[in-house]
Amino acid sequence: MRLATTELILGGQKSGKSRRAEQLAAAWLADADHRAVFIATAQPWDAEMVERIARHQRDRAERVPGMLTVEEPLHLAEAIAQHSR
Repeated sequence: MRLATTELILGGQKSGKSRRAEQLAAAWLADADHRAVFIATAQPWDAEMVERIARHQRDRAERVPGMLTVEEPLHLAEAIAQHSR
């Protein structure tokens, strides 16, 4: 599989965005010279979302330990610019 150097993944809630990002990041990080950044935009408005966000954080850390996660629900463009090369 040929990987793009940058991929922006958009979609609705529970659409598979996180899983797709994790799969791509794991493949990308197989090269020690690569880095991967996951920008999470969910906001913990209620107890269910607090748990869901925590579960996603645990799952990402386990499945793709080399990927940096940035929590930025509002200023997406700035977060992309800050973490892009």
